[in-house]
Amino acid sequence: AAIEELDAAVDQLVGRADKSTLEELINSVADYQEDDYTSDTWAEFADALADAEAVLADENASEEEVSAAVAALDAKAVLIARGNKTELSDLVDEAYALTAETIYTESTQNALDEAIAAAEAVLADADATQEEIDAAKAELQSAIDGLVDVTELTVLCAAGELVRAAEEMF
Repeated sequence: AAIEELDAAVDQLVGRADKSTLEELINSVADYQEDDYTSDTWAEFADALADAEAVLADENASEEEVSAAVAALDAKAVLIARGNKTELSDLVDEAYALTAETIYTESTQNALDEAIAAAEAVLADADATQEEIDAAKAELQSAIDGLVDVTELTVLCAAGELVRAAEEMF
């Protein structure tokens, strides 16, 4: 008890800052993994974390330094998560499979090709956000849904000609 009182008295004389909030904040982000976040936001966060850890380790850090480190780390903790690309990757594979099996009208095939290219660009972007991934997925799904099979179109045209011929007969 006497040692604790002496430490408290020394803290007051030296003016040591209360670092409990800073320590809690550092501990709260200890499990963050670089691979989970975009490169730019991680770099800013990592710098703020290193600065905060230096202030925490500094026994002579002032209250102002601690407060500034807390504010900087708290502001930088707004990391942007990288998105999950699994569903988009599966949809790209599905789109390729569709084009290998069937011939589509030129305009719908071109729309699909453009959507595949956009989706592949998002897949190649290590920092793609979930919003970007979802947008590419929606665009690709729309292109897939819009495909018009040339053979079906030919059958429909032939059926239309038969109907017209039958109408002329009666």
